[in-house]
Amino acid sequence: MKRWVWILCLLSGLVQADDQCGVADDRFDVRNDGTILDKKTKLQWMQCSLGMQWQQGECTGRALRYDWSRVQDEVGVINSSRGFANATGWRLPTQVELESLIDKRCYDPTVNSQYFSRTVSAGYWTSTGYPGYNGGMMLVYFLHGQSYLANKERDWFVRLVR
Repeated sequence: MKRWVWILCLLSGLVQADDQCGVADDRFDVRNDGTILDKKTKLQWMQCSLGMQWQQGECTGRALRYDWSRVQDEVGVINSSRGFANATGWRLPTQVELESLIDKRCYDPTVNSQYFSRTVSAGYWTSTGYPGYNGGMMLVYFLHGQSYLANKERDWFVRLVR
C-alpha cells in the first residue's frame, strides 16, 4: 500500500525525485576533520550526527537520540574538553540555520548526502523555542524537511554547528 501511495504522490507532483540530489556543488567546503563549511551561511557544521564518529573520511557508528537536558550536557562536555575538530563553540543550530541544510531536491532524507551522509530521516533538535510554551523546542524533520514543535522530554537527533 505504501508503495502505491508513494507512486501516486510522485506522479501527481506532490513528491519530486530529482537526479540532482547528492550532486556536489560549490556551496560546501568539506574539511578533513569531520566538518563542513557552508560558504553561503558562513557556518561550520559537524558532518556526522552526534553519537557517530568521524573516521577515515566518513561517519561511522550510530547516531544517538538525546532529550533536551541531555543534549545540553553533551554540548557542554564537547566544548569543555578539546572540542571537536580542535575547535570549541559548538552549539545547537537555530531552526533557520538547520533548515538551511534542507535540499528540496532530496527526500528521505532531505539533505545532500554528498555532504551529510547517514543523516537520519527523523527529527533534529534546534535551539529555537516556541513562544508561550516552555516545555518544547522546534525540531527539523529530515524525512521531508518540515519543522515541528517537540516536547523537551522526548529524544531526538542532533547535529551541531559553530
